[in-house]
Amino acid sequence: MSAFDPGEEFLPGAPPDFAQALKQMGHDEEGLAELCRIFLEETPKMRDALLAARPRPGAALADCLHEVANSLQIIGAELSSRSLRDVESRLRVGSNAPAAESVVRHAVHLLLQAAVAVNAYLRQHPDGDASGAPKPS
Repeated sequence: MSAFDPGEEFLPGAPPDFAQALKQMGHDEEGLAELCRIFLEETPKMRDALLAARPRPGAALADCLHEVANSLQIIGAELSSRSLRDVESRLRVGSNAPAAESVVRHAVHLLLQAAVAVNAYLRQHPDGDASGAPKPS
């Protein structure tokens, strides 16, 4: 399978910035780890909702993008969230909106990109400790 190329239709996304997410959460490492676990649990549901909305471009797809963008923002994937919010806005106003198939591919790509990063983060910090310091016994 070839890598997805968003081309010029979409703003670029990026994996989560966990350091920034921790900063926004007041360095609550356990809280971020819990949000990451929830994100992973919800990823298949969000993917399925995007795929189901594909034949209904417009408000239904924009609503799915809104939910995914919120979830991405919470875990620190600000650029990916911004990319989806841009497409959501274009779908809602009907101005320069890309084809639904392209939108769904882009959104699923960003969602799975974040899920891979979240999974790696949780493997490195299973107890929510991003500092790397040993836990007291």
